[in-house]
Amino acid sequence: MCANKHFDLTQTVSNYDSVFEKFEQAVKDRHTHNNLYTVSAGHDTGAIACCVENHFKSFNGAFVYPNAEDKQVLSERAQRHKLKPVHFKDSEKTFKHTEIDTILNGRNYEVGNEYATYGLTSMILQLMKPKNMKIMVMGSGGDELYADYGFGGKGLDWYEINGKQQHVNSKFGGHFPMNLELVWPWHNHLQYQSSYIEKHEAVGGYWGIEVRCPMLDTRVVQAWLNTTHSLKNIEYKGWMAEYMRQHDYPFDVSGKKTIFAY
Repeated sequence: MCANKHFDLTQTVSNYDSVFEKFEQAVKDRHTHNNLYTVSAGHDTGAIACCVENHFKSFNGAFVYPNAEDKQVLSERAQRHKLKPVHFKDSEKTFKHTEIDTILNGRNYEVGNEYATYGLTSMILQLMKPKNMKIMVMGSGGDELYADYGFGGKGLDWYEINGKQQHVNSKFGGHFPMNLELVWPWHNHLQYQSSYIEKHEAVGGYWGIEVRCPMLDTRVVQAWLNTTHSLKNIEYKGWMAEYMRQHDYPFDVSGKKTIFAY
């Protein structure tokens, strides 16, 4: 049985050097020549794709045709990596007739976001199964661990689905205090993250796919926790933005939250 991880919450490191080192190691540890990387216009998948591009020749990536994505950023990434586009409408009917739909509806509060589930299913059925690919790498954890779905004390995640405005709660608006113990562990990690991971594992597992999430690597989390609170608060998902900036990789500098699929 694995022991619970106890994190050191001291904030004394004034640079991202260790974060970048641990992040690159986390990506390398999860890479094979036959992975499929999900790519959106967001910071999380962007940082991972940027790292893979820097360290490996092979890159198998895909994106779902966007609705709430920054289309310019996604277009630049698609051209850069020769990404494969996926339509998820065809998977909707397939997904509705599987046991996994029943499982998620019975256990997972996040099942209302069916579009993300259709997107994952589409990637698996259209791109992974025909090539006997077994591993999908995702950017899960970027919002929950490193941003609290907010910045500067305000929640960011406003968007619309079918004309209805949606909101993901932010506990402290992504403004990290001098004493992290006041907010750690923030509820988005305990609430949203556990639900998202359950969905990803259930969908992937149903089709025989292993899901890997380098953003959740405890070494990366620990290195980032130890950075100063002022460094954390400089920029939305600041370490990811700086990583991509140093490698001249396209990302949205406005700090706008983008949605993987809906």
